[in-house]
Amino acid sequence: MKRFAALHRALDETKAAADREALLVAYFREVPAADAECAASLLAGPRPRRAVSPAELRAWAAEAAALPEWLVEESRLAVGDLAETVAHVLENVAGAREWPLHRLVAERLVPLAAARGEAKRTLLLETWRELPADQHLVWNRLAGGTFRPLVTAEQVAHAGAVAAGRAEPAPPATRPADGPPSPHAHTIEAVLVYAQRGAGERSSHYVDYTFALWREGELVPIAKTSGGLPPAEEAELDRWVRRNAVEKFGPVRRLRPELVFELGFEGVEASGRHKAGLTLRAPRLLRWLRDRSAEQAASLGALRDLLD
Repeated sequence: MKRFAALHRALDETKAAADREALLVAYFREVPAADAECAASLLAGPRPRRAVSPAELRAWAAEAAALPEWLVEESRLAVGDLAETVAHVLENVAGAREWPLHRLVAERLVPLAAARGEAKRTLLLETWRELPADQHLVWNRLAGGTFRPLVTAEQVAHAGAVAAGRAEPAPPATRPADGPPSPHAHTIEAVLVYAQRGAGERSSHYVDYTFALWREGELVPIAKTSGGLPPAEEAELDRWVRRNAVEKFGPVRRLRPELVFELGFEGVEASGRHKAGLTLRAPRLLRWLRDRSAEQAASLGALRDLLD
């Protein structure tokens, strides 16, 4: 499970198809055959059916972390993803058991989907307490039915063939690595409302940001991004976050709604998980708009015509 969780994080941070295939090939070559077969099934689909409802996930995470359920829900509204929120609030509820992926699926995920009531609660709490914290996110997504493979079935099959020596690797991308970034189809000016620390080497700095737009006089979260600013501005913003946090929701800091940023994005999608009812597709932080006030930021209405 440790290697599968690391693979999922790496795939999420990698965009080029050839690079994603290289990650898959390395994984398939390194893990035991039973884990490779299980991972291929999870990645190629279909998505595992939901074993735990969002209400159960939220309530039992609050219980495990000794937090009020409303605080977990407020954190979810800020983060925008329940599985990620639960992973954060359970940072101190973790163990060191190294489950082989195929056994975790067979002995925990499958029984969890079949269990009911108290038996389901006990099984989920026990699994959280056993798994290392860095494996909670992918486990939450598997259990909650929100796991996204991030690769196609064809990529998985080809990577498996390459790992077994039956095919040649995909050719590397021909766009220069130091070339200009690809243009975004749309931009919008949004207010920074939440921040939280990053992962790994960036865990001591606030580099994950949530942005909001106006709706009837209220700022409503619409997108979450990680990084994107030049190092000097990122450090400056980290210092600003520490001085201007007005409330804490677990690892999340609610901020004074004062700073405006330009976001790039590819489109708009309807979303039942977000308070706005909409979410930006592939949002990117483009620049800090120091000459803008929060009142000048855009409204949700500006996105309606772009809804896919």
